[in-house]
Amino acid sequence: MPTPSNKPSGPKAGGRDPARAHTIAERRALQDKYLRAVQLRNGSRKQIEQALQLLQSCMMEDPGNLLYVQGTIDTAAQLVPMRWQFLARFRRWILLGEVEKAAQDPRQLLALAPRVAELAMDHVPTLLSLAMAAAEVDLAVVGALYARAAQRAAEGDAKLEAEVASTLRKLGLFDDAAGSLPIAIRHDLAPRVPVSNSPAPPHTRDEYLTRAEQLVSAEQFDEAQRVLAEAQSAHGSDLAIRHAAEEVILAKSRHRLSLAKLEHESAPGEITAKLVAELAADLAREEIRVFGSRAERHPGDRSHALRLGEALARAGNHRQAITWLETASLDPAQKALAQTLLGESLQSLKLFEKAVASYRLAVAASEPHLRDINYSKESTWARCRYRLAVLLAAMNSEREALDLLEEVARLQPGYKQTSGHLDKLRLICHKEEFPHSQSAAADRAANVPREDS
Repeated sequence: MPTPSNKPSGPKAGGRDPARAHTIAERRALQDKYLRAVQLRNGSRKQIEQALQLLQSCMMEDPGNLLYVQGTIDTAAQLVPMRWQFLARFRRWILLGEVEKAAQDPRQLLALAPRVAELAMDHVPTLLSLAMAAAEVDLAVVGALYARAAQRAAEGDAKLEAEVASTLRKLGLFDDAAGSLPIAIRHDLAPRVPVSNSPAPPHTRDEYLTRAEQLVSAEQFDEAQRVLAEAQSAHGSDLAIRHAAEEVILAKSRHRLSLAKLEHESAPGEITAKLVAELAADLAREEIRVFGSRAERHPGDRSHALRLGEALARAGNHRQAITWLETASLDPAQKALAQTLLGESLQSLKLFEKAVASYRLAVAASEPHLRDINYSKESTWARCRYRLAVLLAAMNSEREALDLLEEVARLQPGYKQTSGHLDKLRLICHKEEFPHSQSAAADRAANVPREDS
């Protein structure tokens, strides 16, 4: 059997990559799989997806086989309108990141081709990267297939069509390139007639901001960033535009993190857990950068100091967080939340007496707002009392802790694990008042709920 060289010399008849030598049995198995996919391709959506999986498998086994590549491209094209479920968008985003990392390694990039066929057949830059990668490893005909797929996907977009034409020329496909360029030129020179169902281009600052907000609501973060970049070009260094651009960056990071958490919930594993941790760290870094910049730009606005302190605390930088939270607590309107966050950071550093003092200040600051309690899981009024009560209980001040938790349970029932702590504290206080009532204590202990109930 001939030994394959490190670099293939080009596709043989039928498009087979000579770097992969298959036995007769393996070739027949691949052909059977391909024929099965062709049959399924004319069925329901589920059958089309099964056909795509079979063709992807064929491509992974024999990436230079033109039949398998073309079949995968055509089948993926059938699924493009069906593929935009919530988690599919997330998987696509992950894939495009991997494509970017593999840009310098043609073989590594081609190994991603089956997943590209599933999730990114409309992403022109990725298809062009695959075309060039295939050409670099002497799979020129495979490269031409990816380039023509990019040509179809780019139709109607002048900028993308110009990029496709450039790649086609590099591949020596001059007739295809000539077919693309006039289209690109025509689109570029055509008068801009607004489509009836498309919004008019923004002109004023407020129009740009409104358009960006709409795009963020539609989860089109890249387009929102483009609109705000245009706004900055048109209106200069406007602080409102800069603020909006920063909010888009944060919204995009939060959206990615929420998608990663959903993916981890649906398919728990080491990879998804690591991804969630990485994206959470990315979000923390963006928040610290944005809120730090705002705190420096607007030293008189202590709301920025509060958000910076909160972001630093989430990132585990409690000592830095304390400095900013102390500054934020000088504003009476946000003193309750700032002192609550300050107490949590001090508690994380095991400075328990100082944490108790901060929680007490938060409790006192939240009293005037009793009528405006936000009955939610993140109510500052309940949060500071709950934190103080739990810490006092751990420091053997059970009676005061019991009074605080009873107040929370009365005015905000169901907050966190209040009921479980209450039962335990009532049992402890009962035993202190009636130390000889062992039977009552035992009966009580039998009904104490677990911490996580």
